[in-house]
Amino acid sequence: MATVLRSFPLAVLALFARPAWSQLQPYCVPTADCWPKDSEWASLNSSVSGRLIALHTPTCTGTSVPALNRTQDPSCTLWDVTQHDHCDLKEPLIAPTFAVHVADKAHVQNAVKFALKYNIRVTVKTTGHDFVGRSTASDGLLIWLEGFNKVEMTETYDDSCTKAVPAVTAQGGAIWLDVYPVVQPKYHAVGGNSLSVSVAGGFMQGGGHSVLSPSLGLAVDSVLSMEVVTMDGSVQVASPCQNTDLFFALRGGGGGTYGIVTSISLQLHEVGSGGVVGLDVILPLHDLKGGVTDVAEAFFETYIAMQTTIDPCWGGYLLTGDAVMDIPKFPAKIQLHLMCNADMATASSSMKGLQDWFNAAKAKAPGLEKLSMIWVMKEHTSFWDWHGTAVDPVGGNSQIASHIVPKENFAIDFKAKQLAKTVLTYGAGQGLGSYIIQLGGAVATKNSGTSATTHGYRRGQWHVVHVAMEANEAGIASLTAFQKELHAQAPLSGAYFNEMFYYEPNWQHSFFGEHYLRLLTIKKKYDPAGLLSCHHCVGNRDDGMNATDEVTLVV
Repeated sequence: MATVLRSFPLAVLALFARPAWSQLQPYCVPTADCWPKDSEWASLNSSVSGRLIALHTPTCTGTSVPALNRTQDPSCTLWDVTQHDHCDLKEPLIAPTFAVHVADKAHVQNAVKFALKYNIRVTVKTTGHDFVGRSTASDGLLIWLEGFNKVEMTETYDDSCTKAVPAVTAQGGAIWLDVYPVVQPKYHAVGGNSLSVSVAGGFMQGGGHSVLSPSLGLAVDSVLSMEVVTMDGSVQVASPCQNTDLFFALRGGGGGTYGIVTSISLQLHEVGSGGVVGLDVILPLHDLKGGVTDVAEAFFETYIAMQTTIDPCWGGYLLTGDAVMDIPKFPAKIQLHLMCNADMATASSSMKGLQDWFNAAKAKAPGLEKLSMIWVMKEHTSFWDWHGTAVDPVGGNSQIASHIVPKENFAIDFKAKQLAKTVLTYGAGQGLGSYIIQLGGAVATKNSGTSATTHGYRRGQWHVVHVAMEANEAGIASLTAFQKELHAQAPLSGAYFNEMFYYEPNWQHSFFGEHYLRLLTIKKKYDPAGLLSCHHCVGNRDDGMNATDEVTLVV
């Protein structure tokens, strides 16, 4: 059956989504008569063991504040621009009015019941890593999970659905820096590359790509169960056997939408006897005159041609330009930063063609370019050994745009050339860059249909992200042009929810595709009062159900 695009007004589509979305009252805000009295806030404080905090305007700005320091302040997020209303530097800095610093799931329950009683907007944050500020909002109550991070591993996880598999269980505020040291060196956990990202929060609920995804699937494919406080204040278990609709939505349907995850259990995967292999290739992107080097163009031609047959042991990143590089910035570089989840023999044989190209290209490169060309392939005991303990730099006013490129585009010559041109054009300017995440392999083959990850995401080979270091008019213009070009090259693929363009058009299709109406029904079931609302999230109050909006669905 042919795939077609159809556009419908959301007001019409809502007729097919049950239960019906009631007319919601505006949130209660501090200037309104409905706002709780001091005595009522004091009562909430007592019910959460004295862990209610009055918040201030964010004071964390600039790149000099380390990621793990920023996480200690509930008013701050990890990116300066997301601390401004609408991610606009011309708008004021914002923060919720109060936060509950969670130390027990009962604290989450009591905070939710309080917000429901007074119709107060709820936001959820562990570290505030979200790129469009979905973990903060003005005039509301923040559920702050930082420090709620106990992690336990078992060799024989056993519940009503799954028996005798190795697993790790993490509380809702755990980050990957809490998990990886616990499970290594014997096991891999399919998780984030950035160690300050939460395990159970936006990363997982948005779908969760990993360096291990081509070999082991997306992070959501390893979820065994979740414990969730839904927006009536009750505790639910979401698993393949319980609340399967909620289990579906929380694995790819977007964070900050359906409930607050207080615990998650993930299946672990045994590290092979040969460990893993890392590969780093560094190439000159610009010559001294600022033009793209012949080496860069030839590399993209060679590496893109490999994508239809690349061994799925390989996952990782392709970085271009000075906006995303930690190595010297001039002349700008390309860095291939990959890991093969297999032994050295597999890694070497599968990359022989690229290494042969590299050796030949280096032999005939001009002197300065030759000096900047590096190839390093090295064995490691595990993903954690390959990754190391460094935490990504944060801060600054950068914004991103992204798009997923399907595998079939790499098999069509003119589309492959279009892609290379787009990446080299938008990933090489001053203050600009790109990073490309390797998908393919098990991302597609492990799709059981039980998660909210879209067909477009699952069939993707590359997730291409364009970075503008400054969220100013020029930066937004570059992001917009990039997004339009890649959308034209792959109109059905959409984009990855967790690394979105703030101004993504037709966002319901881009992020949720064929699942949007089902997710909207689940949203209404578990958050009927609409307490959780965030930018371009399912059913959000700002732009989720406006009668003038249209959504394009893949049918």
